[in-house]
Amino acid sequence: MKDVEKKMIERAAELLKSGEYAACLELAPEHAPDDEQALALAMAAVQCAQRALEAERFDTARHLAQQGLSWNAGSVYESTQLSLDLQEILARCAQH
Repeated sequence: MKDVEKKMIERAAELLKSGEYAACLELAPEHAPDDEQALALAMAAVQCAQRALEAERFDTARHLAQQGLSWNAGSVYESTQLSLDLQEILARCAQH
């Protein structure tokens, strides 16, 4: 693992722990993230999508949920719970 990637993962973990989910998403690399990055980004995406849904910003919530599903599926650490949470957000968005 490159030093830059390791620092990004450490920073993402700090942001997740402090509840700074949008800041975590800003760390998303332009290329495909590695496994740890993908999981951290998926975790942040579910939180941001939930907040967007609560604010009735359905297009934003949908986009974040879809991106979160992609990141989650792209990680060897794929989380079934994250997938379920993101699918639920998509289903709620589809109702509006």
